[in-house]
Amino acid sequence: MRKWIIWLLVLAIVGGGIGFYLYNKPKTSMEAMKTDNVLAPSDLVQEFENDEAAAEIKYLDKTVEVSGVVREITDAGIILDSDNDLIGVLCEFENPNDLKDIKVKDNVKIKGICTGKLLDVVLSRSIILK
Repeated sequence: MRKWIIWLLVLAIVGGGIGFYLYNKPKTSMEAMKTDNVLAPSDLVQEFENDEAAAEIKYLDKTVEVSGVVREITDAGIILDSDNDLIGVLCEFENPNDLKDIKVKDNVKIKGICTGKLLDVVLSRSIILK
């Protein structure tokens, strides 16, 4: 009986250690990630508007690169202009310092991970490409 308790304790410690490691594992930098899709913000928005389910299969959790004009700067990031006045591409940045030189109407090239469409099509962990 005592051996079982010791084995369970060892298993719990090893399992907890593995879980802790996986939870705190560093993320791959966005610069190092391969770009899966390159397109204009209006094309990305149009695909989500036409068939959201198909667009999610194609873009969800994939690295997307977009080039466009900054429509708005928000606390969450920037919104790129599209042909649709109501919907744009929201690019969320982990580092707010990335936005210090960006102004409305600037032309930018951004890479991020598509997380789907809420009010706008969202790219998280975005970076500005030079």
